[in-house]
Amino acid sequence: MSSARKRLRVPAGTAVAFQGELGAFSQRAVYQIFGHNIRPTPCVTFDEAFEKVARRKVPLAVIAIENSLAGSIHQNFDLLTKHSVEAIGETYVRIEHHLIAHPDALLTAIRQIYSHPVALAQCQKFLRKMRRAEKVSFYDTAGSVKYIREQELRTAAAIASADAARIYKMKVLRRSIEDNRENYTRFLAVALRGKYPQGGGKTTVVFGLKST
Repeated sequence: MSSARKRLRVPAGTAVAFQGELGAFSQRAVYQIFGHNIRPTPCVTFDEAFEKVARRKVPLAVIAIENSLAGSIHQNFDLLTKHSVEAIGETYVRIEHHLIAHPDALLTAIRQIYSHPVALAQCQKFLRKMRRAEKVSFYDTAGSVKYIREQELRTAAAIASADAARIYKMKVLRRSIEDNRENYTRFLAVALRGKYPQGGGKTTVVFGLKST
């Protein structure tokens, strides 16, 4: 269950924003929706990705909207209503977490494990076995791999995708360490309203209620 409902056609080289660094699960979602002839554009935050579309710095963004285990990402529903954007496509990505480290690192020497807080929470069974390793929250799964590579840390590891390990030329110490294999994230492709008309398909509605 990791394919786009319908691949969307855009000109080759089109910039598509996503939250995270190259190798993030969001980048995989970008490729599933638009193919590999686009230009993935990393953003540190979801706000930045929406702002790039709203300010016409990029025409498209792919945003995580809900996870089968963690639930809805409420911040992104709020950002959908804040900006004049609309969803034009969707995809689901299977989230498979791996323990990734420097090519010279040894599992027994790991003393810090970096990742996004949600990824850390989804790997608790494995992390309990790593009692001597400090768990460190980071802004992005792939970003934590990039950081360890840039800093040449040999006693640190990250929880991230196999794509991140490949991109940053790192070593996978342990594969598939997530607690639950039924872990999927739904992503939406968003654009300015009316810029990419789509005929038919699924409708996503966001609304709010006044408190009384």
